[in-house]
Amino acid sequence: MKNQPTLDALLSKLGEIEHARGPLPAQFAETEELFIEIAALRVSAEDDAAIALFRRRHSSFSSTDTMHGHVCCRPRGYPGDFEIIDRIYRRHVTAKPEHARWDEFFHWGEAVRAVRGRKAYCIERFSDAASRPFASILNIASGPCRDVFEFKQLREASSCHVHCVDLDENAVAYGRQLLAEHSSSVSFGVQNVLRAQFDQKYDLVWSAGLFDYLPDSMFVRLLRRLESSVAPKGELIVGNFGPALRSRAYMEFGEWRLTYRDEARLHDLAVAAGFAAARISVDTEETGVNHFLRVNAR
Repeated sequence: MKNQPTLDALLSKLGEIEHARGPLPAQFAETEELFIEIAALRVSAEDDAAIALFRRRHSSFSSTDTMHGHVCCRPRGYPGDFEIIDRIYRRHVTAKPEHARWDEFFHWGEAVRAVRGRKAYCIERFSDAASRPFASILNIASGPCRDVFEFKQLREASSCHVHCVDLDENAVAYGRQLLAEHSSSVSFGVQNVLRAQFDQKYDLVWSAGLFDYLPDSMFVRLLRRLESSVAPKGELIVGNFGPALRSRAYMEFGEWRLTYRDEARLHDLAVAAGFAAARISVDTEETGVNHFLRVNAR
């Protein structure tokens, strides 16, 4: 029987890929599998320390110039910040040739493709809401607002007002600058949505990724609270990654961790929040891994 590789052996193999200036496209699937193997052997604090040491010692993982380096370094203090999300939307590749192949690998991954699919789905739902006269949208944990910017390029978006809320004041500043030409129909607030109350009613209350980071109890509590901000015949939609995600091991190598939920779990949490089953549905974007819980107004 063949001996199973050790964590040290797998990290050594990963180091060889790093020294070769990252994986070639033909090696992407093999490299993804390597991260999955590493994750399977990561079972102790000592393993965590070995991986952290690897990240510090290898420049593509310790520099914010690269996509996964930004994830590992957390320059904004939290995973999935507005800057990495906008880099994903813009398919950013570092100008450093020794690291460019790593960024190409990052963008090849299923999770990143799902984030871009989420943006396309968002714009579709925003366009649906904008078909109502004097429509308004509440965008929770709005991040870089690239989705709002692209939505606002559409003709039907001109009269629709979007209010964007984020806890990170840098994200709000970034979004405000990006949408400066639309300042009459896009507003911003720096708020903790877990505590905030919104007096206005909106045709669509949308949250792309916040619920990925919430435990079930907080998920239910916030879902229930946001219902009060939905206008008659409006809708509440929140995104959440499902567990069938091959990129998960690569993400968690850089400590980007989510709470994964499948369609059935999202439905059950909506019921736990007090919504009738007839009001609940779940969509999925084109990769099949990013789900969207939809709750219709009463």
